[in-house]
Amino acid sequence: MSSNPTSDDVGDGQTHPKPRALVVEDQDDVRAILCAMVEELGFEVTHAINANVAHALLAAGGGFDVLLTDVNMPGSLDGAQLASLARQTYPNMVVVVASGRVEEAAGRLPFGLPILRKPFRLKELIAVIGNTHRRPDEQASDVIA
Repeated sequence: MSSNPTSDDVGDGQTHPKPRALVVEDQDDVRAILCAMVEELGFEVTHAINANVAHALLAAGGGFDVLLTDVNMPGSLDGAQLASLARQTYPNMVVVVASGRVEEAAGRLPFGLPILRKPFRLKELIAVIGNTHRRPDEQASDVIA
């Protein structure tokens, strides 16, 4: 195995960078669970406590492959606005929204954006972000779970 914590040894003798994910959730316990789930999928995870912090991380050029965000959070930006901004600014990034209030969130999100209904299982997360090389228009447009 490679000694570099941000790389992945796939057995071909070369070091490959791990895909990077940004997890945005204002509730500490939920954020910890989401980060653990995304790490389980092999991602290097950065987390943010709200959409404003996440937007600053994205603007700083974090190089994220995946954005997983809650919708309802404190601050001047909510998760729906963050998802829209990320989708416009980083079209190759996989953007996924997780919400306990899917019906409320769905009308505020860009068309075709995957929505995971909280609580969700690891297999449902895999179905949405397991293949980070999909283009946004290839992602599922329905509510998952």
